Amino acid sequence: MEFIELTRKYGVSREATLRRYAEVSDRNIQAAYFSWRLKPAQTKRLADPNQQRLFDIPADKPPAKKLRLDYAIPSAAANGAFLPQHKSVDNDGPLYAAALGTPCEGTCHLDLGPSEGTYRVIAIPLWTSDSEVGPGGENSVGAIIEPIDSKPAKRKIPAARPSLF
Repeated sequence: MEFIELTRKYGVSREATLRRYAEVSDRNIQAAYFSWRLKPAQTKRLADPNQQRLFDIPADKPPAKKLRLDYAIPSAAANGAFLPQHKSVDNDGPLYAAALGTPCEGTCHLDLGPSEGTYRVIAIPLWTSDSEVGPGGENSVGAIIEPIDSKPAKRKIPAARPSLF
């Protein structure tokens, strides 16, 4: 895989290589970074394990971490598609294969909220500390994603009414 070779040749991190590739590309791509974590709402619920339960309801077992989008770096040619943080991806396809430790390339459907659709994905595993691995010991993932067939971003059209400004 060319990204791994570039990191070795120039002695830079995989994250930096993906980011720079997206920054200089003339294609509609984004460098996306995924890690294993809970949704913010789930994290808040787990914040205080000593919080008393109403009506003595037993505490649920903690939810499992999912592979979630941390952030994305768009290329200059990106069409402005918004990739929301914290959206989880399925445990299959090239992103999950990379989480298992194997660089992978392919197409898959990603439900990324307003940018849901089919994407071409080049994914590589990233170094992950022991406290941040997935439920089965999986790695974080860096990926170049390119939309093949995605929904256009929805934008509100302002109503035709008088405005104070």
